[in-house]
Amino acid sequence: MVPILTEKQRNEQIRKEQRMSIILYVVFVLWLAITGYGLGVGDPANFVTIMGLPLWFILSCVVGPIWFCIVSWLLVKYKFKDFDLDQVADEETVVAAAETVAAAETVAAEGEHTEGGDER
Repeated sequence: MVPILTEKQRNEQIRKEQRMSIILYVVFVLWLAITGYGLGVGDPANFVTIMGLPLWFILSCVVGPIWFCIVSWLLVKYKFKDFDLDQVADEETVVAAAETVAAAETVAAEGEHTEGGDER
């Protein structure tokens, strides 16, 4: 079920996701610059090679994109939230939903407490 967030919650989540995306992009560009230009300086005869390809190429064009695809997937899976951009909840709806969830958790906890009770 996709949660319905208030305007404030929605904006906070959007800003958080935006900051994470920009940071990831900046780190990726720095990775490309450091591995591509930093390791690719000098005489090509002195480059470290792997399977005939220079190390700077392997790191910037193979390892980097794979690594950042994995990191992007992890960010989306664990940090980003799926929410509806069209529907905005008012404060009363959010409070009522939170009270309903809290009541359900209390009932579930009491049920577990009585089921695991003393059996003689």
